[in-house]
Amino acid sequence: MTKHRREPILRSIIATLFTAFYAVCGIPGASGYAFNEIVPDVRQPVSISGGSACPVASHDIISPSAIAEQWSTVLGTNPVTILTQDQTPAGRLNEIEQVITQSMAVWTGVSGTTLVPGTFAPIARTATQNACGSDGVNSICFDQADGAFTPGILAFTRVITADVIGVQVGTGAPATQVGQILDADVYFSPGNSTITFATPAALPSSPAAYDFESLMIHELGHTLGFSHSAVLAAMMYPFAPAPGTYSGTRPTAQQPGAPLGDDDRTGLRVLYPDPTDTLNVGSITGQILPANPLSLPASPPGVTRIFGAHVVAVNAHPAP
Repeated sequence: MTKHRREPILRSIIATLFTAFYAVCGIPGASGYAFNEIVPDVRQPVSISGGSACPVASHDIISPSAIAEQWSTVLGTNPVTILTQDQTPAGRLNEIEQVITQSMAVWTGVSGTTLVPGTFAPIARTATQNACGSDGVNSICFDQADGAFTPGILAFTRVITADVIGVQVGTGAPATQVGQILDADVYFSPGNSTITFATPAALPSSPAAYDFESLMIHELGHTLGFSHSAVLAAMMYPFAPAPGTYSGTRPTAQQPGAPLGDDDRTGLRVLYPDPTDTLNVGSITGQILPANPLSLPASPPGVTRIFGAHVVAVNAHPAP
């Protein structure tokens, strides 16, 4: 059994509903980042379901070359979907692929996680236009129509996660863990005259285009198990930077993870923790209390704390 989840990146306002689980699962700690989560199918035997109904964060199985990605070289031409500096046919593909590869390196460049350079297999190309689908293959598509492209959607990622051990999607291997991501496909809006994307090299001369790299980094975050963050500076914030702009810092070979916010890095360390990491550790504890009676209704009686609040911690004494 599997569950589908779609996480779009938007250019218009959306409302998000957060759900919380009590009882035996305990009360989750406050955080800025949010993960895609799945509830195991406890109707199945314990050996298959894990025996607990507590939500499990969606995640990949980490090992060398464990995460394979392919991208469709079929690009929208009327209008052109992705603007590149190099206009030759081969040059366009190479420039786009370079951005995808660099975007992967952004996530593997974070210290204190088991997601390291080499976790992603070398990216493959496919000439199939509609390469994205429930087939067990992680694909990136630029010219594939989908009903999810409602007004305001620039790109989205459709993730299939296992709620039992042993389930299989398409040609992919059977799940060995509950919460394992079995398929994650990234779709960029095709054939919309008001939406174009530009590579970093082409963005300065394309002020009406959205930055392809920042959207690619964001969507790859979803393929790794992230939902959206409420922190404005986070790469997983659900709204794209304005056309012609790039929020944050461009990645470099020396600092591949530079575009990410602290919220993104912390979330990745929680999702793929490195047990040997002793540097990026710590915790903040406390209670979230209402500031006035309007922020917490008097009913039900006896309730004095706020559950599920979003907390932002600011370092008042940053290191020099």
